[in-house]
Amino acid sequence: MRRRAILALARLGARLGGGLGRRLPPGKGFVPVLCYHRVLPDLVEDPEEPLYTLPPEQFESQLALLAREGWRTLSLKEFTAAARGLLPVPPKAVLLTFDDGYADFCRVAWPLARKYGLRLSLFLTTGFVDRPEMLFMARQGYRFCRPEEAGEEIPAPWRDHARRFPELWRPLTWQEVRELHQAGVGLGLHGHTHADLGRLSAAAAAAEVGAGLRFMEEHLGFRPACLALPYGGCASIPRKALSSLTAQGITYIFTTIYGRPRLPGPPPLIPRLLVLQQDTLDDFRRKLTGAYDFLGQLQEWRWRLGLLRFPVTRGGEDSPS
Repeated sequence: MRRRAILALARLGARLGGGLGRRLPPGKGFVPVLCYHRVLPDLVEDPEEPLYTLPPEQFESQLALLAREGWRTLSLKEFTAAARGLLPVPPKAVLLTFDDGYADFCRVAWPLARKYGLRLSLFLTTGFVDRPEMLFMARQGYRFCRPEEAGEEIPAPWRDHARRFPELWRPLTWQEVRELHQAGVGLGLHGHTHADLGRLSAAAAAAEVGAGLRFMEEHLGFRPACLALPYGGCASIPRKALSSLTAQGITYIFTTIYGRPRLPGPPPLIPRLLVLQQDTLDDFRRKLTGAYDFLGQLQEWRWRLGLLRFPVTRGGEDSPS
């Protein structure tokens, strides 16, 4: 019940006015950066075994809210330009990001975003792209296999869902990535093997990122300036390697530490707001307007004090889910 309890406390803090944070209206330079992973039909999320998936109808209801209430989705290029002070920050600006690079992004999420005229950005794990096998997030890392080959480390509902929707459990192909980019999807890097950079030496972290950048340059013709950290919490920040990542062209590093960046602002670390299946539409609106920002402060304090730390698994070290 640990994750359920944390989620309930986070909701309570947000509903009481943002807990330790200060709820600020849009248009003050604060740009919520939302973090998604999967959009899958007919899969009910277990908070204790998080896959970070939303059903299409829930994702569409969030897109409809953004469109209805006048939110403008930024591209990654617009976001980084605004962060550098080269572009004014429009009122009610938001950045919608996806991690990993599963086929459900192009088959489910992107068509829904286009329906509402909204833009998405995708952080790719480059070593996954073009693999023909199904990709599962196991307890000790990612695993390529067929559902019948997966053991108890893969929850049974995921295996059953993969049997029903096999095309949604494979990674994207490079051809699909190129088509998405040509259609307007912003692209960044999510590592090459999804290794936790905070657990690597500075040299190994730089090599992991460098491999991903080379793959993107080879297959797409450019090296992105944005990196989304695998796992993404405070302990996953490669502090000793930051200068070497900057030297490779990485300007902004997106985390899963809760909060909204204020633009323009200094690089490199950008907070993001995880969107969960357990979120109501009111919870979603509260994340947009700052009521959940206090969680980032709690994550930082917990990391600095060495409290409540546990091994990185499917849920990530600093997830409140």
